[in-house]
Order: sequence, then C-alpha cells, then structure tokens
Amino acid sequence: MRSIKSPYEVELLRDALSVIDKAHLAVPSFLCEGMMEIELAALFEAEMRKRVYSGCCKMRAFNQDLFLGNTLSGSSGCAPSFFDGPVGGNGVAVTHPHGAGWKKVNRNEVVYIDYTCMVQGTVKAAIDIGSKRV
Repeated sequence: MRSIKSPYEVELLRDALSVIDKAHLAVPSFLCEGMMEIELAALFEAEMRKRVYSGCCKMRAFNQDLFLGNTLSGSSGCAPSFFDGPVGGNGVAVTHPHGAGWKKVNRNEVVYIDYTCMVQGTVKAAIDIGSKRV
C-alpha cells in the first residue's frame, strides 16, 4: 500500500513475481487443443501452489475477494459476470458464473490467464499474461 517498500517487502514482491512467472512459463508444456478451460486453470493453479501460492487474495480496490484467478479462451472472454473487472467468463455453474468453465480450448483462439499471487499472506502482485494462441 505504501509507495516506498522496505527491503523485506521488496523481497516478498520478488518471491510472488517469481512464483507467477514460473507458472506462466510452464503453460506451453500442458496447454493443448481440446482441453477444458477448467482443466487448464487447475494445471496453472497447481504450478503456482507447488511454489507456495496461498490461493485467495484480498482486493482492496474492488472490496471483493479474488479466489485464485481467471482462465478463459475465445468467446468466454466476452461473457458478462458480476465481477467488477473487464473479463468475466462462464464459470462452472450458474451459482458461480465467473472464470474458467467447461468450454474446450480451440485451435487459433486467444487463451487468457490472469492471476494474482500472494506469498506469505501479506503481499500480492498481479500480472496479466495477455494472450497466447494454441
């Protein structure tokens, strides 16, 4: 929250960025045509959790909790949701209409992976990977 960080806080930020960076670098090893968004999300989340990712991040600006993140492909990126952000997703059920769903990832469509990373429950860093084509 402060613009000037202590050396300890800077190290936590570096740790968080390292976790999410390594998870993104692993995506090409398991992303494939025909897999479901929820499967891709689970594999990405497993990569982060192997590296001490805590899972749930508080979002002060939105006054919401962000559980893990968002993995979408193709037209799912246009699906509206109650999330106060630019990308929604269909989710896995009507009771949870946000994020990765049962849609299959198709060839030549955008894959969107947007997660936050929290290390030791105190500091979070957000990274948008942008897009990658299958």
